[in-house]
Amino acid sequence: FFMVSLVGMAQEQLNDYKYIIVPKKFDGFKKVNQYQTSTLVKYLFTEEGFQTVYEDELPNELNNNRCLGLTANLVDDSSMFSTKTGIVLENCNGQEVFTTSIGKSKEKDYKLAYGESLRNAFKSFNTISYSYNGKADKTEPVTVSMKNDVKQIEEKPQSYEPKNKQPMVQQEATRENQS
Repeated sequence: FFMVSLVGMAQEQLNDYKYIIVPKKFDGFKKVNQYQTSTLVKYLFTEEGFQTVYEDELPNELNNNRCLGLTANLVDDSSMFSTKTGIVLENCNGQEVFTTSIGKSKEKDYKLAYGESLRNAFKSFNTISYSYNGKADKTEPVTVSMKNDVKQIEEKPQSYEPKNKQPMVQQEATRENQS
């Protein structure tokens, strides 16, 4: 009963968000898309029915209201003999909304090991059927009014008039006068 209620609450929370934002370079990795983790995570979320985007290719709707999406973070708890990964979904306030179970792999090749462990971690989504409910759209984005922020400055007439209206610096384009 306890597990069913937790799955129900997680499903309710995930249905409130329209997008999953996947970074191209996860924390802890030195290169962009190292071991093809970013592309695999994006692919697996798309397979689960989520609208998945990379963090540098956000649609205008998500740029205007960042709270429409959850950010996927990779949890890497690997040791010398096994690769252990999981995914944490955080909202725009940095709060954890959903955490997958830790997927494990004993493969020696890093690309295969991360692929297998991520696929095992994504088995947590098998019990959840995702469908966006539009709740995040109903929240009002913060609007800032700039009305009456700029005051007009009275122009004062200039009292100083130069006697000779020649420019202060004169340039001559001769070789002798240039240094």
